[in-house]
Amino acid sequence: MIARLTFALAIGGMILPLPALADAGGGQAPAARANDAHYFGGLWQVERFIPFVDNATPVPEQQARMDHYKAVQKDGQILYSAWTSCRPGSPSAMVMPMNSLIILQKEADITLSFEEPRLTRRVRMNAEHPAHPKPSYAGDSIGRWDGNTLVIDTIGYNGDFQLDSAGLGTSPQLHTTERWTKSPDGKRIDVETTIKDPVYYS
Repeated sequence: MIARLTFALAIGGMILPLPALADAGGGQAPAARANDAHYFGGLWQVERFIPFVDNATPVPEQQARMDHYKAVQKDGQILYSAWTSCRPGSPSAMVMPMNSLIILQKEADITLSFEEPRLTRRVRMNAEHPAHPKPSYAGDSIGRWDGNTLVIDTIGYNGDFQLDSAGLGTSPQLHTTERWTKSPDGKRIDVETTIKDPVYYS
């Protein structure tokens, strides 16, 4: 069985709609663009920080590793994880983004640039995954619209990072699906992420 870890992230308080960045006069972007359900471009502030994924169903080997991590932390030691060692990883940004997020959007692709963890992702719109994607921290992301929701499908991870501060592991078989939905007033994006990894979770 493949585990499905699902959690929600709130990104709210658009600081500056992207069209205004190019406005030398400092004016605001047209309200119609800010309220466009298919347009996320702009500078956003992350509302919610999730240090732990609490609904994981790990296989026994992963559970033993997690128990060891908890014991180490309880003794006051610093856990050497992707988070504490500043390793990147798209799922870390999905779970634990902090501070600001810049979104650059074009018809062909969407770029997500996170302040913390320091990571930039490119989502190719209406594309297909390569047959053999080169493993990386960010993976290979493709996007499509499901009504007013942006669906981002990512594979091709390298497995060299954890999902959260507790050290939840990942493997190269990791597969993530994100659903990004903008609020009607254009001031918030709700993100739901489903994580599948048959190596670590049952």
